[in-house]
Amino acid sequence: MKIASFILVVAVVTSSGCSLVSGFHRDWHSTCCCANRGDVGGCWQGCWDSQCSGHTGNLKAIISRQDACHYEARFRGTFFKVIPFQYRMTLTAVPHEDHYDLHGEKDLGRLLGVYRFRGYATPKNFVAHYTSKDDQGRFLMSRK
Repeated sequence: MKIASFILVVAVVTSSGCSLVSGFHRDWHSTCCCANRGDVGGCWQGCWDSQCSGHTGNLKAIISRQDACHYEARFRGTFFKVIPFQYRMTLTAVPHEDHYDLHGEKDLGRLLGVYRFRGYATPKNFVAHYTSKDDQGRFLMSRK
């Protein structure tokens, strides 16, 4: 029974894109992650919630500038309080005087469909709404 439980835990962890030695964890604790560069880049933390199911969870993001208007966002969070998930997506950022408008999308395959993301970031807050095949909700985060 213990072996079956161990195999189940390993399957859930590896299928979620998580590993025991995570680059996300290392990067989250680096000193450059805390730096506020005056743009969208850096570390963010907060929560997500589903407007369809009512589920909520913790959420962290490491956002890195790729070029003048694109950022790589690495999101990591929890579902059902214990199931980890993580994924990457490219965000297009449009600068304004006091915030950045953000949008992006990622194809998550036949089962989950296309995930669409739209929101904004100020120097202190990150607010976004997402939609997917069977869900919609929001992200609320602030600087680490």
